[in-house]
Amino acid sequence: MPAHFLSDNGTHTVRAVISDKDGGSTELFTDIVVEEVAPELILTGAAGVAEGATYTLALDYSQDPGNDTIAQCL
Repeated sequence: MPAHFLSDNGTHTVRAVISDKDGGSTELFTDIVVEEVAPELILTGAAGVAEGATYTLALDYSQDPGNDTIAQCL
């Protein structure tokens, strides 16, 4: 199955042909269900900070079953 199908929601049919040494073969089909799942982001930081003080906010992710990327922009 081409990799681009794995990023498309939906049901995709996969076909396989199994051949034996005597020249016989069997054709099989099965469905694969692909569900795109958004990454879960976690933001952590203090609820408040004094004016002029440094504030730190952490960005992380708890799960990302896809190939999304998380980047820090300054």
